[in-house]
Amino acid sequence: MDILKKVILVVFTTYCINLHGNTEVEYFDNNFEVKDMYFIMDDACSSDTRATFKKFSKSVFLANFKISEDDLITTDNKDYGLFIKPYEISKSEIDYFTSRNIADFIKYRLLIFAFYPEIESKLCMLGFGVFPEAWDGNKWIRFESNKKIEENFLQKYIKEKRAF
Repeated sequence: MDILKKVILVVFTTYCINLHGNTEVEYFDNNFEVKDMYFIMDDACSSDTRATFKKFSKSVFLANFKISEDDLITTDNKDYGLFIKPYEISKSEIDYFTSRNIADFIKYRLLIFAFYPEIESKLCMLGFGVFPEAWDGNKWIRFESNKKIEENFLQKYIKEKRAF
């Protein structure tokens, strides 16, 4: 793994440890890996860039998932990520989000987030992560996403950005 990816992983993991929401959130770990996300590096990043990306992400989440604003969680301290509270889905639904054939488990859920941390001055990482998980009776097992939805959301953002 090259040094930039290591730095990004450390920075992103650090910022995503403390989350808050309006209600109690079911546990999920913060061991997200850069290779499991779909992102771009923006070298003209500002607080406006990050705010615009967050606003876009919020609207995309509300339009594409059966959630309300109460289901959104942001990172504590500094605003570097927007999560949808983990929510359960069916076996047939989870198959859409991963290219892997998932065996039968007790239940399934999705972790979905947008991230927009500033890596260094004027450089930020903008992207999405969708993480399908399955409960085996003892723990949640995370599967790699097929990146379809992350790519779709990011392409929409890029098209909107170019329109202005």
